[in-house]
Amino acid sequence: MAWAAGQRVNQGKYKILKVLGSGGFGITYKAEFDLAGFRCQVAIKTPNAALQAASPAEYAQFVQLFRKEARTMAGLRQLSQQLSMAQVTDFFEETQGRQQDPLPCLVMDFIAGTSLWDRVDQGGPLAEGEALAYIGEVGKALAALHGQGMVHRDAHPMNIMIRESRAILIDFGLACSIVPMGSAYVNAGFPHFAAPEQWRGNREPTVDIYTLAGSLYFALTARVPDLRTPPQAHKPRLSQGVNDAIVQALSLYPDQRPATMEQWLQALGQAHRAAPPPLPPPPSPPLPPSPSPSSTKPSPPPVQPVTAKTVVAVPPPRVPPSPVAGLRTETVTVGVITGVDAAGKGGRRQAVRVQRWLEDLGGGVTLALVRIPAGSFVMGSPEKEQKRNSPQGPQHRVNFPRDGWLGQFAVTQAQYQALMGTNPATGYDSEFIDPQKPVVGVSWDDAVKFCDRLSQNTGRAYRLPTEAEWEYACRAGTTTPFSFGETLTPDLANYDGNSTYGQGPKGIYRQKTTTVGSFPANPWGLYDMHGNVWEWCLDPWSDNYSWKTEDHPALKDGTVILPYSNTSRVLRGGSWYYFPWDCRSANRGWSTRDIFINNRGFRLVLASRTPSPVQPVTSKTVPAVPPSRVPPSPVAGLRTETVTVEVLTGVDAAGNGGQRQAVRVQRWLEDLGGGVTLALVQIPAGSFVMGSPEKEQDRGSDEGPQHRVNFPRDGWLGQFQVTQAQYQAVMGTNPASRYDSKFIDPQKPVVGVSWDEAVKFCDRLSQNTGRAYRLPTEAEWEYACRAGTTTPFSFGETLTPDLANYRGDYTYGQGPKGIYRQRTTTVGSFPANPWGLYDMHGNVWEWCLDPWSDNYSWKTEDHPARKDGTIILPYSNTSRVLRGGSWSAIRGLCRSAYRNRSTRDYFNFIRGFRLVLASRTP
Repeated sequence: MAWAAGQRVNQGKYKILKVLGSGGFGITYKAEFDLAGFRCQVAIKTPNAALQAASPAEYAQFVQLFRKEARTMAGLRQLSQQLSMAQVTDFFEETQGRQQDPLPCLVMDFIAGTSLWDRVDQGGPLAEGEALAYIGEVGKALAALHGQGMVHRDAHPMNIMIRESRAILIDFGLACSIVPMGSAYVNAGFPHFAAPEQWRGNREPTVDIYTLAGSLYFALTARVPDLRTPPQAHKPRLSQGVNDAIVQALSLYPDQRPATMEQWLQALGQAHRAAPPPLPPPPSPPLPPSPSPSSTKPSPPPVQPVTAKTVVAVPPPRVPPSPVAGLRTETVTVGVITGVDAAGKGGRRQAVRVQRWLEDLGGGVTLALVRIPAGSFVMGSPEKEQKRNSPQGPQHRVNFPRDGWLGQFAVTQAQYQALMGTNPATGYDSEFIDPQKPVVGVSWDDAVKFCDRLSQNTGRAYRLPTEAEWEYACRAGTTTPFSFGETLTPDLANYDGNSTYGQGPKGIYRQKTTTVGSFPANPWGLYDMHGNVWEWCLDPWSDNYSWKTEDHPALKDGTVILPYSNTSRVLRGGSWYYFPWDCRSANRGWSTRDIFINNRGFRLVLASRTPSPVQPVTSKTVPAVPPSRVPPSPVAGLRTETVTVEVLTGVDAAGNGGQRQAVRVQRWLEDLGGGVTLALVQIPAGSFVMGSPEKEQDRGSDEGPQHRVNFPRDGWLGQFQVTQAQYQAVMGTNPASRYDSKFIDPQKPVVGVSWDEAVKFCDRLSQNTGRAYRLPTEAEWEYACRAGTTTPFSFGETLTPDLANYRGDYTYGQGPKGIYRQRTTTVGSFPANPWGLYDMHGNVWEWCLDPWSDNYSWKTEDHPARKDGTIILPYSNTSRVLRGGSWSAIRGLCRSAYRNRSTRDYFNFIRGFRLVLASRTP
């Protein structure tokens, strides 16, 4: 469990002040050292809850290594005083409140300042000289660390603090370097900046070169590294030599990077000195003309460009609100201010009666919603608006043909506690903790999980607002920088009042959140749309509004189509910590979806559609009931054909025997263009027992308990893994081309795709065809893989290299050894399973829709469920399920029940996917 603010540890020697951050391995606290009247601030790092829950043997091994590493680091105090790194000052083991296994705690200098991440996040990309100066300081510290036989493995922007124009490296990478090899926690590290081999436990100095190059790339571009897009494409002013040095250091292969940190730093220095002066940025293009309006479109029209640089918004009419079924209503009076001038004076004050709807959360806690009327507005800021930047344009018209309902306030701590049973704000200073203050310390994932649970509890569809919905509601018919007028004053909102906007006055800087509703409302009765906390929006981040329609969420009939193109999500509204210009109606912020701090919260949208209820399953182990083979039902709009497939079942434990037969299979073909098709076969309705029996060889605890899953309707699954030709036809690229030539072939499975990219492929194919394609849930996958069988493999008791592509030099049961091909094979090269599906064992791991769970004892609301074709998916973590094994996996990992996982943004040459055609269209 996490320590609470005010708690004392190490026999009262340290007083916990607040949580500084949490990662995949550890949690770091800001604390106060207090002994004999001497006080100073320190940082204390301990294992997080997940690692504390490890097996006793693994935890004991971890503690032993932690002690050894802490003693080593404590011996480097002199080195850390000379270089830009924080030093270790103490090590202790906390026993208070623990029955066994003392908690190892590492005490380090607390470095006040701003992290490189926040510096770039708040101020944009750094100049090349400034960025290289910071990275050079950190690089020298890492080089010295390497000289001591150690690596950091976590030198990402959040661990680089900027103080008095100096960069100081913190955390020392203990989160990674002391984790035992082969441990379940070897993947510790910040995913976007960790070298690919680091996730396999590599501890060579080249991983630090990779991570620091990623940090430099972020400092220069304000983007996390993406190996598929060269840095030069993101920042034209980046000098070619520095660009080349970054690209080399970010190579997938360690032997292609500079051999030492010193070599890389020298290359950077030479490149920068030889670089010509940067070119000025290109001028912003003018806004395109607006097309003629059409009155005949029955569905919401697409986003239309506007005709001038500044267009007067069309405020929607205030009509009597329509009722929201199932919610209690009440009428309240709110204070509204509009028309404040550039000096912060004037303005029209009025009391407005607002009808709102109340959702009962239990325990006397309610959530208030107000109506957002149908209408139209111009999204983005005009080019001459003070502090405007390129992500806020080009301006464009957005139409909302139907009413909506938005939370009147940001979600409070009382509301979050009532629904989730916890209050994340308790990890921060007491001044942030109050039931009526907004909940803070929630990531985008946490906010979406809150929405999912509220939807399931109420039968109404709650979600985060899109950023278009958010800005429309914030402006409430106004076109000024703020809904109050031309500027912001500290009596109108909670922000850093030491700074001004326009000719506005300075004022108080509260340095904390305030109770929701403490300031005037906007014209539609919404509070705190400017300041207090940043509010998460549904959208993935885009650099501006020039996106293609298929790459951005679209709202139609209440349905949000969301591409999972990256892990960054939009934030709106500014906060108590930020400047007034950050709080403008059009300002856009962003952060990775798994980051949480004390200036971020969220509010809700009540959508017009309700989710299907989750159906529980029984957890008892029962015999399998193979579904009957019935004549396949047609799929409207798809061409059909009949093919003959070779099927093999009944292989014994020695790999012998088995019944081979030729089966005629009818399949449906989706035309992808250019002569490329995608084949689907019917997965019949039926029932099966998911998971493996306890006595199955190589069985893991995450494969149980066994439980029955029912599929009341037919489904359609890709007969093959998605090929490179199919991916190229839909997306226009082939990610496999970055690997060795032995992996590149149009008919081999596409590799090098993350879960995010696989889902994006599904989204684009759905939009192109009007049919709903997605990844299979792992229950659907295992049901289709087994195809009515109950043996470890659909072929029988074992696997042989003539049945699948895996690491054939390993055996399963009494099965024989065989060839290890060390590469992917053309899809369909081996026998099919009884339902005509190929390569369900081996070749490439296949992404599934589900977030990872440690076993099947999940609560129903925490796991995807399917009813009437609808998937209810909680965003509880960034790890996703992989199934089926691969060409590099031993046989036991290719079993029907085996489960694997990875972070959703990770890709390599052993992962691919196949598709489900859902029964509903998007």
